[in-house]
Amino acid sequence: MQTYGLEWRQVTSILLDNYAVMRGKKSGLETQARKENPYLLAVSGDTVHIVSNAAKALMIMALISLLIFSLAVQLSGCLVKEEGCAALVSALSSNHSHLRELDLSYNQPGDSGEKVLSDTLKHLDKLNVDHGGEFRIRAGPHKYACDLTLDPNTAHRYLVLSEENRKVTHVSESQSYPGHPDRFNVWDQVLCEETLTGRCYWETEWSGDDVHISVVYKGIKRKGWSDDCVFGWNENSWSLSCSDHRFTVWHNKNSTVISAAPGSCKRAGVYLDESSGILSFYSVSDTNTLTHLHTLTHTFTKPLHAGFRFHNYNSSVSLCHIKHTHTD
Repeated sequence: MQTYGLEWRQVTSILLDNYAVMRGKKSGLETQARKENPYLLAVSGDTVHIVSNAAKALMIMALISLLIFSLAVQLSGCLVKEEGCAALVSALSSNHSHLRELDLSYNQPGDSGEKVLSDTLKHLDKLNVDHGGEFRIRAGPHKYACDLTLDPNTAHRYLVLSEENRKVTHVSESQSYPGHPDRFNVWDQVLCEETLTGRCYWETEWSGDDVHISVVYKGIKRKGWSDDCVFGWNENSWSLSCSDHRFTVWHNKNSTVISAAPGSCKRAGVYLDESSGILSFYSVSDTNTLTHLHTLTHTFTKPLHAGFRFHNYNSSVSLCHIKHTHTD
């Protein structure tokens, strides 16, 4: 799969000038130019994924004819409202000989929009308009916010959980936790209880130095000193290391230093599209502005969980509450 992180002004030229790339005839093209109006395009097999945080997403509908070779078009969470359905139907019905599936989940087409879609695109094998609630019509990955809780059965004995298992603190005194096969017995790590599926977004506030915010396969090893247990040091985990001076992304013991500095607000966001194989990390400002740090692509094949790793005592991580409110 090729994934492209693009500025809004680049979208048209990429679609027009890099048609061969979008068809998968080239590989290795990936940019991280997602600063102010991030726009994400991904091609996976016969499916085109378009995930946008720009309210003007429908401006490119006329260009969908270039991509109509696809059997499926995914416009999940692209801010498509009732008035945009007519333009969408027009763009897709003009030349839709190959189109079999249309994903409009997490939009707000309304009853009339759903009707015009179903009446006009009767040939489709699948039309998905699920979860069309107002709270999902938000900018950026916040629309996919999920609630996570820490799993006490996985917590290392030098980690203390609090605030209804939404905060973990690295302490110097060993805790008398009962033995459990899921507990990390050497490395100071903990997992969240919930399995991450589909599209998910969560935020954490961290304190201390060298705190790791991770996504890992549930089956990661729990016992012993080997690298197979350590978040970010094996093929089963991906980790963002947060310190006072820099961010570093780790996977399979390979590191990528991020130029952006953490600043005064120690808050990080994680976006996962499990089915499309996209994992993105963000820093979050005091005004809730997201700054893209890094995006990884991988074909995820096993159940995923959020997790945290610590190096220094008195460090902590808190899972943030994200309000599900409407934002234009």
